[in-house]
Amino acid sequence: MLGGEFAHHGPQVSVECLNEDPQHPANAQLGKTWTLSQEEIYQFKNYDAAKVHDLLIMDKHPEHKEVAGHFPVTWCKPFGAGKVFYTSLGHREDIIDTDPNLKDRKNSVEISKAYQQHVLGGIEWALGLKAATPVP
Repeated sequence: MLGGEFAHHGPQVSVECLNEDPQHPANAQLGKTWTLSQEEIYQFKNYDAAKVHDLLIMDKHPEHKEVAGHFPVTWCKPFGAGKVFYTSLGHREDIIDTDPNLKDRKNSVEISKAYQQHVLGGIEWALGLKAATPVP
């Protein structure tokens, strides 16, 4: 149903996510790339890019930047009569919370605000409140 399964994750790292669909409501507020100062990045198994619509990916392994590839972060897809929006982001409190005085903040308040809009846009798309390019 989701389009992939959690395999593992490494330590929290800085990553650059590539915006694969800047017109999608989940990505409309993001630039061509979106850099997170620190986040726990999932690796997946049973993931097939041909069966989902990638929204955010990385073209470098999160821990081994010299290793190129296709590393999914966020995607969407139809499922039956419904829709699935999936993001593997949001592990750190400072990605979700916009409080500038949050203890041990590594990600900026702007990253938090962008993340909130990312999730809201995904939910609005899944509910049919905002349209997007047709997905596979």
